[in-house]
Amino acid sequence: VKKFNSFVLKCLQISSKEIEIMKLKIIVLLMIGLLFSGCIVGTVAALPFKAVGAVTKVVAPDAVGDTISGVGDVVDAAIPF
Repeated sequence: VKKFNSFVLKCLQISSKEIEIMKLKIIVLLMIGLLFSGCIVGTVAALPFKAVGAVTKVVAPDAVGDTISGVGDVVDAAIPF
């Protein structure tokens, strides 16, 4: 494998340092893609409902707070991104 790698490097005229830089760029791009895939949008949209539901649960009967929190769960599940 090591001979093959050196052969490829020689044919492509790419240094091992350049390959390490390209690997780092690929990892960074993958991380950015995962971070900004949009999975947090539903959670952020549901946050006010969950917070209000938790506060309402303290002041009003549990059924009211659970219903408001349930709306937040539905919003979180309904927004796919």
